[in-house]
Amino acid sequence: MVTKRSRWAAPDVENLLPNLQSADEEARGRAVRGLCPCHAGWEAFEGHVSDVLRMLRDPSRVVRAHALHVFEDATRM
Repeated sequence: MVTKRSRWAAPDVENLLPNLQSADEEARGRAVRGLCPCHAGWEAFEGHVSDVLRMLRDPSRVVRAHALHVFEDATRM
């Protein structure tokens, strides 16, 4: 039996969460992008949707763009 493998390994969500509070905008951006349902799965996204919503109001344009991407992917899926 052949199984299909994901292009990317699923992120370790528990290790991403502290980075949502990082002073580094790139680290915050990667962390919120890691919550995307296309990478992390629906359970992780739904469990942390409040974090993604909060990141939509982040002072960094880069972080806000990543958070918006997460919601755009969720609506397309």
